[in-house]
Amino acid sequence: IFDVRLSLMGRNGESLILELVSEILAANSSIFADLITDYRKNLSGGLCRIEVPDVENLNAFLETIELMLEGDILKKLLKIGVLRAIDILEVFFFILQRRMTNLDSFIFSCINNELDL
Repeated sequence: IFDVRLSLMGRNGESLILELVSEILAANSSIFADLITDYRKNLSGGLCRIEVPDVENLNAFLETIELMLEGDILKKLLKIGVLRAIDILEVFFFILQRRMTNLDSFIFSCINNELDL
């Protein structure tokens, strides 16, 4: 049963609405886990609604959510190609940022700087 409606608003005016299972989002992202918990504290029952404004790359965000549902993440990343995989990993690191260690942050920063060259 889908119990979360995730509304993504792109910077260019596009939008995307996904209906998802809260347990999957919460298990893969502490940010989503916190948002779901906060929403449920304030409202009892019903569909949890989360809005993410100002998304730079809607497709990469969607593919990142799909990656959370994937059984073999590495196989999926290898199949889609380097540039798309990098876009997805950027979003994935953003979603997981609260769990990142200083080393993870450093590695992500290096990847980001490398991509800007």
